[in-house]
Amino acid sequence: MKIERCLLAAVVGSLILSGSLVSHGEGNQPSLPGRAWPKLIKQEARFDIPREVQEMFYRPGMPLQGEVKHAEFLPPVNTLLRPGARFDDTALSAGRPDDLWMWVPPWLVGRFSTVFHRQIFTYDFRWHRIEQDDTYSLGLAHDEFGQQKDAAGHVWTYLGCPYTNTIMTVGGYVYQNYSRVEQVFLSPRCMVFKALYTAVSVSQPSHIISKVVQFEGISERKPIDDTHVRVEDSFKSFDENGQPLQLTRTISVAEKNSGFTKVDRLRGVDLRVSLKNFLLSRSMQALVPTE
Repeated sequence: MKIERCLLAAVVGSLILSGSLVSHGEGNQPSLPGRAWPKLIKQEARFDIPREVQEMFYRPGMPLQGEVKHAEFLPPVNTLLRPGARFDDTALSAGRPDDLWMWVPPWLVGRFSTVFHRQIFTYDFRWHRIEQDDTYSLGLAHDEFGQQKDAAGHVWTYLGCPYTNTIMTVGGYVYQNYSRVEQVFLSPRCMVFKALYTAVSVSQPSHIISKVVQFEGISERKPIDDTHVRVEDSFKSFDENGQPLQLTRTISVAEKNSGFTKVDRLRGVDLRVSLKNFLLSRSMQALVPTE
């Protein structure tokens, strides 16, 4: 899965997983050229969670239902990453990524694209007000779920952190430093994962840090039909001191473009070895691929 999409962060409340994250009506859905807007209907996905995955994921003490909440505050960033300082990439979270994987339900396997987004609201914590309410926007985004299969044919996505994405902008770069990506909820027709990263904007050619924003994103996925997935994202942003800035929630429909594609190496990591290590660490020896 490519989290480069920048999982949305931000919270005026918690995400209630027993139902929809955001209460809303159908509203007036604008038309897209040559593309139908699938109705956001509830359908039961026809599949079961593998027993091994249930035993791994639903470990003792983990609630099967409940709340996934944003943090109220975050710790301050490294003092070397403050605005005005000269950028030093050694201050970013680094080290060998951990062997963390996420089981992918069949309806979420493959490459998806999202063109149309419905922004429910943006809440500004500094001014204590909603800045936008129920607006539509166009913006292309891609997600990819599934890089390796286990011995039983189950599909898994690599979540190893830390890692950094570098984005070129007008006048500099933005370094997105991911410190954690994790699956936090799983049911036959719903999956939720959370990501935490810091975006460091650096001006060129001075190499001076101009802005630092921390993000926590929570993303819920539910199947609509064989080729569409309903996506609800919640993004909470924080300043360099860990104080909340904004909370944004959006709804979109992702369309599947292709199915499973095996990937053996990502960001310098041998994914075959990493999945094997993960499965063995979870006492899932029977699922270790033989190839």
